[in-house]
Amino acid sequence: MDLNFAADHPDSVWSYHMLAMTHEANGQLDKAIADYRKVLELHPDDLWAKEQIETLSKNK
Repeated sequence: MDLNFAADHPDSVWSYHMLAMTHEANGQLDKAIADYRKVLELHPDDLWAKEQIETLSKNK
């Protein structure tokens, strides 16, 4: 997923959401949080990304 993402969708908000969910499913919470932070850089009003960062930060 990381390689496909880097090659095909480096500026897609939806792709960052998908990458974050993949990292979360694999237990890579730090990477998932970083992905959601990138979502917020690209789309600052994304409430779901903000909520996910809060939730994942509590679960670390």
